[in-house]
Amino acid sequence: KGQAHYSETPPRDITSKKLDVRPAGTGTAQSSASSNASTTQKEAAQKKPTEEMKGEHTPEEKAQYCQQSRDLMQNMNGNTQRRFEQPDGSYRKLTPAEIADYRSQAQAGIEAYCQ
Repeated sequence: KGQAHYSETPPRDITSKKLDVRPAGTGTAQSSASSNASTTQKEAAQKKPTEEMKGEHTPEEKAQYCQQSRDLMQNMNGNTQRRFEQPDGSYRKLTPAEIADYRSQAQAGIEAYCQ
């Protein structure tokens, strides 16, 4: 042992784990906060359609989805001029149509899970 060998295929006798490596940006604290907010928004937007198909949810799941929806609504009612990270790593402002879509998703989530 003692030597590190790197390749695309793992050794047969050793289990490996896949790393999700993202390039480091030159952002500020504000951009990292908006990046975290956009990640939360993306997760909430991606989860809602599949969750609605499942049917019944536990009270813990409902509370989590309710909080995600409220956070999304708060983000969309706040400073919508900040920039959000895109899948390719670039940043851009949301269009009014995207803001309206996120607001309607958040409102639907609040109505569905915050009762």
